[in-house]
Amino acid sequence: MTSSTKGKSKADKTNDKENKTTVGPTANNPSRRGVIPWARKQIPSLRNEFQHIADRVWNFAEDELFSGDMKPAVDLSETDTSVVITMDVPGFDPQDIDIQISGNTITIRSQRETRCDDSEEAVFHRTERPFGTFSRTLALPYDVGDNETATCKNGVLTVKIPKLKSSTARKIKVNG
Repeated sequence: MTSSTKGKSKADKTNDKENKTTVGPTANNPSRRGVIPWARKQIPSLRNEFQHIADRVWNFAEDELFSGDMKPAVDLSETDTSVVITMDVPGFDPQDIDIQISGNTITIRSQRETRCDDSEEAVFHRTERPFGTFSRTLALPYDVGDNETATCKNGVLTVKIPKLKSSTARKIKVNG
C-alpha cells in the first residue's frame, strides 16, 4: 500500500478511484472523443492554408519585388530559345510602360492616371478599377541576351527575351 491509501477504509479507497480525473477521450466524456485524430488530420491542412494566405497577403516570394498601388498578374515561362513574360495591363497606354533589363532581372513599371474624366461634378457610387503606379521586378531563370521584343495587345503585355547560347540546353554525346 502507498502512503496515501494507508489507514483508509475500503469505502474511502473506492471513492478515491471514482473521484479521479481522467485525461483524454473517455466513455464518460464523449465531447473529448476524437479530438486527437481530427487534429492530426486537420493541423497540416490548416498550416498550409495559413501559409497560402500569408504568401498572398505579404508576397514573400524571394525572386520578386513589387511596389506601387497595383500588382498586375504576371506569368514567367520559357521556350527552348526564349524567356517569356506575360503581364495583364488593361487600361495602360503601351507608350507609358517602362521595361528595363539588368543582369538577370527585369523591371516593368507604369502608371494609370485618374479613374475617369477630370470632371469635378462626378459623384462616385462605386470605384473598383485600380489606378496609380506599379513596378514589378522579376528574377529571370536564365542569363538573357539582346534582341528582346515587347508587344501589348488587348491589355496583355508580352516580353520575349532570347536566352544566351550558354543558357540553352544541349546534348552531350558520351564516348566509351
